Order: sequence, then C-alpha cells, then structure tokens
Amino acid sequence: GESGRCADVQQVPRRLDDYPQPQMVPAGWSGLTVGSNMSRPCVFAISAARGAIAAMCFNEDAELECVDIMFDGQEVEADDRVVDGLAGAVALTISSDSSSIYVAGLYDQAVALLAWSQDDTFVFVDRIKQGERLIHTLHMEIDDTVPEQQDTPPGFFKVQLPLDLSKTMTVPIPAGYPQAGSMVSFRLEPTAQPGGMAYAPLLPPAPIKYPTRVGGNMRNWSLNARDTEHWTLHDGTRYMAIASSNPSWHPDGLALVAVLVWDEVLKRFDVIQHLEMHEMAPSALASFEVKDMTGTNWRYLAVGSTLRHGDVDASINVYRWNPSLKHFVFHHGAPATLAGGHPNHPLTGRPLPLKLNIQKIVHWEMDGNHYLAAAVSRVVFKVGFLDEQRSVSCEGRPGEDRCVTNVSLVCRVSNNDGSYVNVTHYDWQQKNLFHSTANCTRQDSAKVCQTETRIEDGKTSTGFRPHIVSTYPFDVASCVTGSDTRCNTNITGPSSLFGNCTHVNVTRCTDEEPYTVCVPHYKWFTETYTSQSAYVYRWNNYGSTVLEDGQVGHGSGLQIFQLLDAPRSMDVVFEVLEEEDDSSALHRLLILASFGETSADGNVIVMRFDRATYNPYMRSNVGRFSLMQQLPCSDPTALALHTITDSRLGLVGTLLGVASSSAPLATTAAQTKLLQQYTSTLLFYTWNATVDRFDPYVVSVVGDSLVPRGAMGLTFFEVSGEVYLAVAQGVCFAGQHDDSFDAAVCEHSTTNDTNSPHDVAAQPMSRVLQFNRVEQEFGEMLALTDASNMAVRGVNVADLEIHEHQQALRFACGRTNEWEVLVVDGRVLLLAASETRGVLIYEFDFDHVVGLAGISAIASNG
Repeated sequence: GESGRCADVQQVPRRLDDYPQPQMVPAGWSGLTVGSNMSRPCVFAISAARGAIAAMCFNEDAELECVDIMFDGQEVEADDRVVDGLAGAVALTISSDSSSIYVAGLYDQAVALLAWSQDDTFVFVDRIKQGERLIHTLHMEIDDTVPEQQDTPPGFFKVQLPLDLSKTMTVPIPAGYPQAGSMVSFRLEPTAQPGGMAYAPLLPPAPIKYPTRVGGNMRNWSLNARDTEHWTLHDGTRYMAIASSNPSWHPDGLALVAVLVWDEVLKRFDVIQHLEMHEMAPSALASFEVKDMTGTNWRYLAVGSTLRHGDVDASINVYRWNPSLKHFVFHHGAPATLAGGHPNHPLTGRPLPLKLNIQKIVHWEMDGNHYLAAAVSRVVFKVGFLDEQRSVSCEGRPGEDRCVTNVSLVCRVSNNDGSYVNVTHYDWQQKNLFHSTANCTRQDSAKVCQTETRIEDGKTSTGFRPHIVSTYPFDVASCVTGSDTRCNTNITGPSSLFGNCTHVNVTRCTDEEPYTVCVPHYKWFTETYTSQSAYVYRWNNYGSTVLEDGQVGHGSGLQIFQLLDAPRSMDVVFEVLEEEDDSSALHRLLILASFGETSADGNVIVMRFDRATYNPYMRSNVGRFSLMQQLPCSDPTALALHTITDSRLGLVGTLLGVASSSAPLATTAAQTKLLQQYTSTLLFYTWNATVDRFDPYVVSVVGDSLVPRGAMGLTFFEVSGEVYLAVAQGVCFAGQHDDSFDAAVCEHSTTNDTNSPHDVAAQPMSRVLQFNRVEQEFGEMLALTDASNMAVRGVNVADLEIHEHQQALRFACGRTNEWEVLVVDGRVLLLAASETRGVLIYEFDFDHVVGLAGISAIASNG
C-alpha cells in the first residue's frame, strides 16, 4: 500500500531466480540498522529473499514511511550499469556519518557499497565480488641492470670488503644477477685486505619465478630480441630459439640465434647453442619438420634476416637439428634465383634481387609439401660501394722524440793468407770477450732534416656497412742528429785472432715536428629499393645437400615457388578455411600486410591457392596463389587470424585482425608521423563462407584500447573460454629511419606535451585486450569472466555487470616486435620479443578476490 518510490515493487527486476541453489532465506527483512547524523532519522532494512534494501524515515509528523528501495539487478539511471551485490543480502552496516552503506550479499558472494544522497535516495557506488580478477596484480617488474663482470670468474660477483673484517661475510646478491636480493654467506681468503675486493659465490640455480628475462642480464644478446620460435620434439623435449640482432652498423655487431631447451626440473629455458652470423641480422624464425625420401623426420630452423648492407650471405638460412649432438648444423641458404639458376622474373624479365629485408616468415604443410612464405619490405639488387665523403676529421699530434744507440767492436781478422779484413761484432759479449776502452775520440754527425709521407691504417668507415680503410696521407718533418765515439780497446778472453779492435758507440736522435693526421669519412652505399613482392618457397626433397659438418642430407631444401605482388609486405599468415556447405572444400589462404610505396596505397592482400594450375616460376602445373581479395588499409603492419567456436561469445567464425602503424616509414620527413600519439584503429574482418570473402567487422565504439601507437605485432589466444588479443607496440625499429633521423626522440621525453614530436612518451606500452561478448568487440580486460563466475555461482556473468571493474592491461616491454603464448605445465606464459629489453616472460595469472563465499556479517570502522 506504499506510494512513491516504494510502490509496486513487483515491477522491479530481480535476478534471484538465476541462481541454481535453493533460496534458504525466508521472506521478509533479514537485517536492520539505524542511520545517525542525518537530516531526519532513518531505518535501513535489507531483504535476503528479495535482494533489496529499503529506507524508512520519519516525516515531520513523526510517522515512518518508505522513502526509497533498491533491488539487485535494477538498472542504474543515466549509467550503463546495474545494481549488484544485494542478492541474498544478509547483513549491512553504515558509516558513522551515514554517507556510506555496506551490504553483504550471500548469493552474490559480494559486498555492495551504496551512498545515501541528500535528496533521500540510494545511489549505487560499487561492489566487490568473490572471484574477481585483480588485473593490476599481474607481476611485471623485471630488472634491467647489467652487472659489471670484468675480471669476475663465472659463478661469482665482486664484493667491496669492509674495514673491519671477520672470517665470514653475508651479503646480498646485487641487481642483474640471478636471484638478486638473496643473501649468500662465504668465507674470506686469508689474503683478504680491509677495504679491498673479494669474490662472493652465486647461489645454485633455482626454479624460475615470473616475470623473468630469458638468458638473464649477463649475456650480450639477452637485452635484444627480434623474434622467438618454439617447438617440441617427439620425445617431449621443448625448445625455443631467439633471433637477436642490434641495429649496429659494425660488421661484428650483435647477430645470433640463441637455442634453448626447457629444464623440467628448474622450470626454465637454458641456452645450449649460439648460431653466430655476423654477416646477418636475424629478424624472423620458423621451425618445421620434414620427412626425407628415406622416411626419416628431420627438424629444421629457418632464420630470416634484415639487411646488413653489403653482406653476401643468403637472406634466409636453414639449419638442421643433429639429434645425436643436440645442436643445429647449417644446411643451406635460400637461393636468390629460380629453380635451375634463372636470375630473372619469368613474367617481367627483370633481374631478381640478390638480398631481401625479411620482416616475417611463416611455414605450413599442404598436400604433402612444405612451404615457407616471407614478408619482404626492402631489396638489394647489387652489392654496394665505398665512397669517400667530403667531411674530414683531423687530429693534431706533438711529434715523437727518440734516440737509438748501437755499440759494436770493429776488429781486423786474419784470413790465414796473410791478408786482413775488418769485421764488426755486435755479439762480443756472447763470445765472452772483455775489453777496456782508452784514447776515445768523439765526432758529432751532421744534422739531417727531411719530410716523410705516412699513411695510418686501421680506421673504420661510417655508414650502413663499415670497411677497414686508410686515412689521408700526411707529412711528418723530422731532423736527425748524433755522434760517433771511437775508443781503442784492450781485449781479454779466449785466445782469438782478433787484433787492432775499436770500440764504436753510434748514437742517433730524431726530433719530429708537430703534425696533423686527417681521417676522411667513408660511407658504404647500398642501393635499396622497396620490395614489390613477397616470396613463397617450397621444400625440394630431391637431390642432396652437404651440411656444415660434412654430412650429406637428402633434399636440396628451399627453392622459390612464387613471387606475390605485395609491395613492402610487413607480415604474412596462412590459414585453411572450409566452405559453408562443403567441409571437404577448403580455401588455402595466404594473407599479406602490404604497406605499399606510401601509406596511401596500403592493402591487406588475400591470396588463394589454386591447385594443378600452371606455375611460371616452377614451369609446371604444381599450382599457384592467385589474388582473391584486397582490403584497403593505410599502413598495415601486422596480421592475426583466430577462429571462435564458442556460441556463448556471440561471434562464431574466423576473425582477421589488422594492426597499422606509420612507424616503418623510413625518412626523416616521417619523423613527426612516426612519433604521433595514435595510429589507425585496429581493424577486424570476419570470414563470410557464403560468398568466400572477408567482411568488415564494424566496431561500435572506438576507445583508446583500439588505437595502439606503433602496433607491430598481433597474437590471438584463448584462456578458460575467453578470447584475448596481445598487441606488440614500439617505434623507431632498426631500419625504419635514415641516417639523419634523430633516434634520441624515441628514447627520451622531457615533457608530456604530446603535440610536440620530441616530447611524445619514449616507447608505447604493449597491451592485451579481451573480447567482450556483450559489446561484441575487443576492449580492456574484464574483472569477472564467465568461467570464474560459473565456478563460483553457477551462472555466466550478467550482461549488465560485465563492465564492472574493467581495467587496462599494459606492459612496459620497450620496442616490441611480437607476442607469443606458451602453455607450460598448465601455466599460460606471455613472451614479448623486444629489441630494447630482450625476451620477457610474464605469467598470465592474476590475484582474485577471495573470502566472500558464505559471507554472513559485515562491519565498518568509520
């Protein structure tokens, strides 16, 4: 019979019937409290059966009336939220100033926070629920300290000794070393000096804790990674390879592939091999297994390289695993010419490039054959040349003053024929001859001056590819003076035929005038061009190859299968999709992110494999890829495909994600665009099996989560029925800018003025997004998932509750190329390949809200 806000409560939505457990709480009020310090006295009551809270206040006539009532599941006006946490309300408390009301919800396993407004109404503020993920608790701290290791034995670290020494010391392991911060005790050597240095032993290896850096901080490659690859052999052993190369132009700059094995005991990857390759800059990896003509399976690792200008090695090198020695051996380099050695394009007749700048590679098996596709951004048609620059660096030197003295005996020696000859002996002491000098005379030599032309070798040129060159010739003026001192001798010693000897002391001193050495600047020029094609290789099982270790392997390896029209391709993926009405009819799709000549002509190119068609590159009917669809896209840099099968998510089918970024533009004029705050929005397409094409997937709201700056890699993955998208981000990657580009703006920021290209935050933070089944799009991380809510409450998360406590998940990985997801021992690991921080491993695990199951009472201290 109430009126106003409390009337007709049957029309208020409630969700208690959604919960499968029986409602054991009887109808009626289940809790009561009285507010104080209010404009008028009020009593607050809760109902567990109705999932409600009501306010009864005294009016001016001292009559109690229902002022407001709020139900669990009630939509909040002017806000895309729903009242939550009141289901099974069994207890409540109120703050001392009556501004905050806390309600314990038994069925929701939650605590709800309400506010009492000045106009005597309830305001839903927040709630916290059992099972919520605390996104901010994902551990991300990884120390970048590189310890000083000079003259330090392996397994030790240096310690400064105190002035007051004892027999033993206990010190913490410094930053950068394994188990940094742990305490170690060791006995001092008897020779230890107060205030001196000593070596303290590191602790034995311990099981790894996440997050971590693969290789630690004590390897030259562990702070730089371009790509990672994982595989498992038939015996269950898990391996990983890391492509590491820095942007240095020096020929001996960092360039290797580290091969690691998973230690099942310590739960970590340990290094077992380094594939050194100074003439390459490893950038992309692919591992695959091929059965040769004898039926033997062999594991291979393909390594794609970016350009180190002027090198002559292949752009893709292939290594074969030796199962006996448990390491890789060089197998062959992918040829730059077609099968049979043909150096020209079969359709245009133009020469094929000698070198390729490899961005990504992908392997797949189809119809019993193995294929490898490479996204190629730049090409080289001929080796470059060394050119002398106009600029010269000069260095002044004071000249060198030096003296040289030669002492000898000049004696007459008989020839046994009555004649004598003068002989000079410099080794008179070795002959055990002794003599004294007398009657010495000194004669000064004339001063002789001359100018000598010299050339110093060993100077290094600057530029993409350094060479050892010479400096300019330079002149050095010097004068030589000296004296000749001659003395008669009295020789003693073994009997000899020596006679009439003279002791001669010849001294010459050189005085050089100050001079200047000038070093010209040389630069290695290699003409690079925008690649017009992506490459597809096929494995040739016929023939044989002599491996690096002298063994003969069956099959000659990769050969060019086809060149695809895809200017400046940045990424490539392969996928097999079924037709809608015929599961046996398959579409074999190769999809490329083509950056184009400029940002205006970019495309996502979808190619379909046509079987038994003529292939002019192979000169036979072995099939080829043909253009199926072009998706216009400015600056595409990364692709990812994922098929969703769970109807609960609402979107069922294959989803194509496309990232774009202006970062790969390679001119100084693009500097502002490279560092702009945002790039194009992440784009999504769905596969339409009815018409065999990708259709745009329209995103209703474009928020900050969908506009990642410098997006360079995309990776879909699923955990507990939820679909996620990891976005690798970074700017100023090696090879993306010319010599005059100010790379310092990529690393430092003096202000937060995003309108200035020099003040944009140094490197963007990479992110992980989650698919929201209600909004049907990717966004920030959800606190409560359907899987956890089903485990705790037996139902999926209510649609209107799904946004509660949504939170961004960002990773400070530096200049990141790619994400990979690895599941080891049931643990989901995220691996970021970063050019500035190495391979960083994070465990995709969060702390959860606990302790609210079976909640029955609540109290407040304020």
